Amino acid sequence: MTDTLATKQDLRELEVRIDARFGQTDTRFEYLEKHLDTRFAEQSARFGGQLAELERRMTIRLGGVTVAAVGVASALVKLL
Repeated sequence: MTDTLATKQDLRELEVRIDARFGQTDTRFEYLEKHLDTRFAEQSARFGGQLAELERRMTIRLGGVTVAAVGVASALVKLL
């Protein structure tokens, strides 16, 4: 019957093993968190650059369309 009962020493050893395992898990999560933070920062910077480039291209196109519309309106005024 004694081999199925846990002694205080058994419980202490189990506690030490569990604490060590949780320590490993905590370390792993900290590493993953830092890695993800770095990756998110990289992707955010990349996305911000792409967004700025898109904004610049849209501004140029809008300016081109505006110039064309003014040209067409001017031509129509002269013809009429």
